[in-house]
Amino acid sequence: HLHTNFWGLYNFLRDQGYFIEVLGEPYTCFDANQYGTLLIVDPEEEYFPDEIKKIKSDVENGLSLAIFADWYNEDVIRKIKFYDENTKQWWTPLTGGSNIPALNDLLEPFNISFGDIIFDGDFKIGDNFAHFASGSGIASFPEKGILIPFELYDQSAELIRSKVVKQAVPILGLYWPTDVVDSENENKTEGTLGRIAVFGDSSCLDNALDRRGDCFWLLKEVLQYTSQGLLSKNLDQERLEKQFVSSVLRPPSRMEGGHMEPYSKVIGKNATCGNLFFKHYNQSELKPIITWKPRTRTHLDAQSGHFVEKTYSLSHLAEKSFLPNHNVLLSYLFGCLTMGIIVFLFFKYQQSRSSHAYAKTPSV
Repeated sequence: HLHTNFWGLYNFLRDQGYFIEVLGEPYTCFDANQYGTLLIVDPEEEYFPDEIKKIKSDVENGLSLAIFADWYNEDVIRKIKFYDENTKQWWTPLTGGSNIPALNDLLEPFNISFGDIIFDGDFKIGDNFAHFASGSGIASFPEKGILIPFELYDQSAELIRSKVVKQAVPILGLYWPTDVVDSENENKTEGTLGRIAVFGDSSCLDNALDRRGDCFWLLKEVLQYTSQGLLSKNLDQERLEKQFVSSVLRPPSRMEGGHMEPYSKVIGKNATCGNLFFKHYNQSELKPIITWKPRTRTHLDAQSGHFVEKTYSLSHLAEKSFLPNHNVLLSYLFGCLTMGIIVFLFFKYQQSRSSHAYAKTPSV
């Protein structure tokens, strides 16, 4: 979370002058017209189908995406399970560092996906260094995008087969869609579409980990690209002439028997927006259509002497004042003032007694 292990990320963004809001609800619960970039860091949850549709529509209408993922490999997940002596059970992680299969579903409309091999190593962009600590490589990327590869170690091979393998793998991708078609079958211009930046690791943004240098400098350049369309000379590299599909990396599938359902807010659930019940998303208006849930309050019926429940509409709640009665409020303030005067006089009395006693003390 931004206020715990990612507090350094939060402070950095604020120091750079960015306004930040933390979205604790589905992507169907915010108006993308009010924001420049949706920053997704180390996601572990699944996505509702309506969220995937909405993000696609939002990007087509100007919202940019900046994604910092993490590792996912089913063989490694099963290998790092452990036996808990307290519960007498084997514990297996529900997902990897990030839920890459779900993230790939979110990015599928843009022909972007991450692979199932875990990579590790140092990388350099321009004069800046950072450590890529157990992240994912990019398995596919669209035509006219920018892919930046680095020589990294295959950590999956080391963990599973005890084999040291080093290879070039793309871990940073930048893309500005130009061939998206809107609902009226009219090609949109590049200036009206959002931009997408993906990076395979989030460890360099995490304060809870023992990092060998952060990558806030990379985040700064990524956000300049997504929010302003400014591409630094370090990232301005040759565009892909055709869609990239890795011959080594494969998008991972969801782990069978993961038992994520009891802990997920998506699987088997309905998309809700706080105390607003999400009913339908109208893509043409780019905002969720919602209905207010009525609120129920419990009252003591003076005639029957029983507690009864009464349902209020929001308009009724707005009209009905739940502030204290003015007479009660005045009595409360008068009591506080009286108590303050009594405490003040008491301390003055104690001070005068101590001064009088000191004056009567005989000198030696």
